[in-house]
Parts: sequence; structure tokens; C-alpha cells
Amino acid sequence: TLHAINPDGSPKWNFSIAGQVKSAPAVGADGTIFLGACCNDGSGGSIGKLFAVDPGGALKWFFNCAEGCPVSSLTIGSDGTVYCGVNDALYAVSTGCGGPADSPWPMFLHDVNHTGRLPNTTPPAPDSSEADVSVDAIITATFSEVMDPASITADTFLISDGLSNIAGTVTSIGKTAIFTPDSDLNYYKTHTATITSDSMDPDGNQLAQDYRWSFTTKAAPGNSSQNGGGTAGGGCFISTITAK
Repeated sequence: TLHAINPDGSPKWNFSIAGQVKSAPAVGADGTIFLGACCNDGSGGSIGKLFAVDPGGALKWFFNCAEGCPVSSLTIGSDGTVYCGVNDALYAVSTGCGGPADSPWPMFLHDVNHTGRLPNTTPPAPDSSEADVSVDAIITATFSEVMDPASITADTFLISDGLSNIAGTVTSIGKTAIFTPDSDLNYYKTHTATITSDSMDPDGNQLAQDYRWSFTTKAAPGNSSQNGGGTAGGGCFISTITAK
């Protein structure tokens, strides 16, 4: 059964299907709801069907999928074509619905709140064991999706030398947050970078928790009391778990 629920949580209408629904519905720009199901063919077998239901809950039409039952959520193309995967076949059905609706549906895989994934971070490069990072490094954080620039600020992207936070400018371009220190970092010093959980995407999905990593800058030139030297490293990069 396909249920339509009012914004206040009360039932709006139900559309009953004599079969099993194994995929999420998709909504067209004209309000048509598309749903795939595995139904009884009347002779003890099963047949896949693609249903089109109007905004009021009434059946508009259905399409028989002779190759089998829909096994994946439906996708609507910009021209209104509905794509339906069944067993070893892919159906493309012209519907005239005007493309996908400008709405959160289908919910499955629409955003991180509906995939079981919240923005998270994996170890950056250079990671905590990396040393000899250039003192004039620009530190960047790269996410798997475009972030809300208003949430990427000097309050949510922090660099500390262990005593105090480093002064710098934070900017955000698409998926990348950039921390540019106002002056060179201290030589041969472990610095800690933090991306706080107040960082979020345009839909308001925040990092599950603060993410921190450390890096060590190179030794001062000619200072033999400091181990290191070597080749200057670049900036520090992080990526979300979806970039694995």
C-alpha cells in the first residue's frame, strides 16, 4: 500500500496494490507518483508493474514489466522518462510528467539523512605522523559535497599550535574549505587542525562530531638541534567518508 500523509501527520489517502512493493516512489513535476511493484499475474505467477498515481491517490495508468519485478527505486529523467530496473533489464517509460518534482522525494539516497550516512572524516594527508610541513602552508579541508559557506568560518575551522589558535582567514569554495594563516606557522611545531561539528551542507546536515588531525612543521633552516628538514610538505587535506 502507498500511503500519503498530510504535513500534520494525518492520513491523506491510501493506494492499495495487490503485490509487493520493493522500491521507493518517485514524484513527477506534475505531481504524479510512480511506484514499482511485484504483482500476481492471475495464474499463480508474478509480474512486475509500474504504477502512475495522481496527486489525489487515483490510478492513472500502469505498465507491465515483462522481464520481471522492479528491484530498484525509480528514477525520473529531466524529460519525464521514468527508468525502472527489473532483474536483467532496464525499462525507460515515457510519461509526460515534466521531469522530477522539485521536492525531497524520493527520500532514498536524496541526502545524507536518508542513506544512514552523516558527514564524517577520514585521516587527512599529511596525517598525524607526517612532519616537515612548510611553515607557509595553506591548510585545506575537502568535503564530498558542497558545504554551506556560512558554516565554514574561523569558528568552525581552527588551527592551534598547542598554546593558542592561529590567526587566519577562512574561505569556502564549493567542497573545499581553506585556512590561510595571517603569518607563517612556527618552525618545528605540532599544529592541530579542527573541523567542528557545526560545519554543515546546504540541507543542514552537520558533521557527526568534531574532526581533528595534527601535522608538524619543518625545522628552522640551519638549526641542527631540531630533527627534520627534508622536503617541505603541502597543505593538509581531509575528505568525508563517501570519498573513500
